[in-house]
Amino acid sequence: MKSISENTIDKKIYIIDIIKAAATVMIFCYHCNSLLPGEWKFITIFGDSLGNDLFFMISGFALFPSIMKTKSQDFPLWYGRRLKRIMPLLLLFYLLSYLTGFYTLEVKNLFTIFIYPSLYWFVTGILIFYILAFLFLKILPFIAIPLISGICFILWITRPGTMEAYYFLGFSAMLIGMIIRKLLSEISSSDEGAALLVSTAELITGIILFLYINIRLNEGILTDPVIRTFFGISVILTGAGGIVLGYLNNDVLKSFFAANPLSYRVAAFTGNLALPLYMVQCFNAGMIGYTIGQRIVFPLSFALNLIIVVGAASLLEILRTSKLFRFKA
Repeated sequence: MKSISENTIDKKIYIIDIIKAAATVMIFCYHCNSLLPGEWKFITIFGDSLGNDLFFMISGFALFPSIMKTKSQDFPLWYGRRLKRIMPLLLLFYLLSYLTGFYTLEVKNLFTIFIYPSLYWFVTGILIFYILAFLFLKILPFIAIPLISGICFILWITRPGTMEAYYFLGFSAMLIGMIIRKLLSEISSSDEGAALLVSTAELITGIILFLYINIRLNEGILTDPVIRTFFGISVILTGAGGIVLGYLNNDVLKSFFAANPLSYRVAAFTGNLALPLYMVQCFNAGMIGYTIGQRIVFPLSFALNLIIVVGAASLLEILRTSKLFRFKA
C-alpha cells in the first residue's frame, strides 16, 4: 500500500505557508507589547514561544526532504542558497544598527553581535540551526534526532530567563518538525484516520494547556521547572497537531485555495514576511515607530507601528524577490 508521502510527493504542502503566516502574525503582535494598554495585552499571548517555535518547527518540516536529498559534499551549495535569502537582510540591519549606535565594532562586542545576539537572535538562530540540522541528519542515525531534541528541551527547562533558552527550545522544535515529516512519510494511508484523531487531540490539548499556563501560571514559566515542562509540551503539541492535520488534509486546503486564490497569495506573502518583518520590528524598537507610538493614544499607536513595520518589511520582500536583487533561495 502506498504511503501518504507517495500520494503527496511533488505537491505543494499548503500547511507550510499557513503556519508560517500564523507565526509571522503572532511574532508581530508580541513585539507590539509596549504599545498596548493592559486590557489589550491578550493580543500578544501567542506571540513569544508559540510564534517563534511554530516557525522553527515548520521550517524543520519543510527542510527535511531537501536535506535528505542533498549529498554531504553539496552542503556549501545547499547552505549558500539559504544564505542568499537571509544574509543581505541581516547585514543591512546590522549596518543600520551600527549607524544608529546600537552596536559598536569593538572587539569585545563581536561575540554578542554575531554569535550570541540580543538583537536579531531569531535570524542568527536559523542560520546556526540549518548547519546543525544538516550535520546531525548526515552523520547520525535518525534515532539520535529525537534524543538531541529531548536534550535541547531539557536544557531549555534548566535555563529560565536566559538568552540561550530561546535557542534550545527553538532547535528542539526544528528537530521535532523533521521528526514529524519522517514519521508521516512512513505511515500508510490506512493509518490516516488514526493520525487525524491523534493530531486533533494534540492540537486541542496543546492550545488549552498553553492558554491555561499563560493566563493562570504565567510567572512560573520563568521559574518553575514543572510549569516550564508543561508549557514546552503545550507548544510542541500545538505545533505538531496543526502540522499533521494540515498535511493530512492537503487536498482540502488545495481545493479551498484553488477557489480562493487571493487567500493563498495573502498567506504565502505573509509567511515570507517573517524574517524582514522581524528585523524591521526589532530595529524599530526605540526608533520612530515606538518613540512616536508611545506618545499617541491607542489604537493609533498600534496602527502607526503596523504601517511602518509592515510597509517597510513588504518593500524589502518585494525588492528581495525582484529581478534587481534575486535574493530568493
